[in-house]
Amino acid sequence: YNIDVVVIGGSTAGVAAAVEASRAGAKVFLVAQEPYLGEDVCSTFRLWTKDKSILDTKLGAAIWSEGLPSQLKVKKNLDDALINNNISFLYSCFVTDILTDNRGTPAGVVMANRSGRQAIVAKTIIDATPRGLVARMTGAEFGTYLAGKQNFKFTVVGNKIKETSNLTARIHEEPVQINFKSAGSASDGSFQKTNIQYKAIEYSMQIDMKDGSWASFAEAEQIARDRTWDADQMESSDLLFQNPPDKMVGQKRWNNEKVDLERINIKVFQPRKTRNVFVLSGSASLSEKAAETLLAPGKMLRIGERIGHEAAVVASYTPDPEQLKVKGDSN
Repeated sequence: YNIDVVVIGGSTAGVAAAVEASRAGAKVFLVAQEPYLGEDVCSTFRLWTKDKSILDTKLGAAIWSEGLPSQLKVKKNLDDALINNNISFLYSCFVTDILTDNRGTPAGVVMANRSGRQAIVAKTIIDATPRGLVARMTGAEFGTYLAGKQNFKFTVVGNKIKETSNLTARIHEEPVQINFKSAGSASDGSFQKTNIQYKAIEYSMQIDMKDGSWASFAEAEQIARDRTWDADQMESSDLLFQNPPDKMVGQKRWNNEKVDLERINIKVFQPRKTRNVFVLSGSASLSEKAAETLLAPGKMLRIGERIGHEAAVVASYTPDPEQLKVKGDSN
């Protein structure tokens, strides 16, 4: 693949960035790690919001204008946004390497999936993964993920509330509705479906972490499941949610608690000394409170639009990468 902008991560903001970059004239490709889009709200089961400002974005309105969306609604609207803007995308892909040009500048990625490994040559990279995985691979500087107790959230549906010293529970006001098909036939008009509602419980917990590695997160996820599961469970998060404590060192730093979506400097989302990589997640160079604000469902959409446009602008004056190699390859 040879494109202008590659978006790594299928978050709502990642899709917004891809759409805006395409509208700005860039050729865009999106790589999703999960087998669906919307990982930031669907994988973590964080769909609830009362923030009406997210309806000012086209995707925000499509997903949340009618209230609490189903996961299917989120995924379909994100799929449609990419398809309607002729943006190519793939699910279940993982970035394994970074491509660099003759100056050592990031010039794309190598991804792996069921078809093998493929190279994506790109003038700009938008890293929309939750922990800035791709930016880390380019050599961007991040803080230290300290060993010890870390704060996480995990959502379950249909369970009895667990009352233990290591869990704090919050029941969402609006329940989750699941449609179960009943007996009947569509052909004779007797088909019916039964709607059953289940309470959704968001648990906050502290988990001892050895470090910020994949292995530590996998172990933490199993701990969260063990603490919250019971036989009545209907659904749960696919992934733990955490406001990343090890933020990127950006070209600029946003230290304020409040975030002005139109005025916050885009350089907050760019690694130091790198002009063609953007980090579109809570791992950007943000204060903890600002990151918490932007990690609320739909809140990062406007930032995604702005970064998508900026990435397209950068790509428009960037020459085609030459003498490509995999980062770290001496050949």
